Amino acid sequence: MLRRNLVYNTLIFGFCREGKLEVAFMLKEDMIKQGIQPDKYYTYSFLLHGLCDTGKPEEAIKIWDKNKRIGIGANVYSYRWIIGYCNAHKAEESEKLFNELISTRMIISAYCKSGNIAEAFRLRDDMRSRGIPPTTATYSSFKHGMCKLGLVEDA
Repeated sequence: MLRRNLVYNTLIFGFCREGKLEVAFMLKEDMIKQGIQPDKYYTYSFLLHGLCDTGKPEEAIKIWDKNKRIGIGANVYSYRWIIGYCNAHKAEESEKLFNELISTRMIISAYCKSGNIAEAFRLRDDMRSRGIPPTTATYSSFKHGMCKLGLVEDA
């Protein structure tokens, strides 16, 4: 199943890159018909990128909003494309999305530095539930905070 998902995502990426979004979206629908769940990080990132690159950012925003409502998360790349579009067209929306992505990570870092690891983990879990994956920097904050508390083996 993983291999089939990889093949579909590779094709979707290629068609999006070539501006052939109709084919890319047909492949996504075919994935679903075949019982293959579109990857919440790659499949949708490629489609959002393709829409923004071909001058259809409003459609990308609609998919973004729908995915958030139904619990399909986004990754840093998805945020990058949507924020990039918003920077060019809707500064307020861009700032909101940027804050959503960055603020949580900064707060996690602050909690870890102050030794409040439990609250940092709560925020990390909240990030994950909103589809925002922790980064290497986020995990580095956890390691620093846990080592500071003497939890070296747990870090």
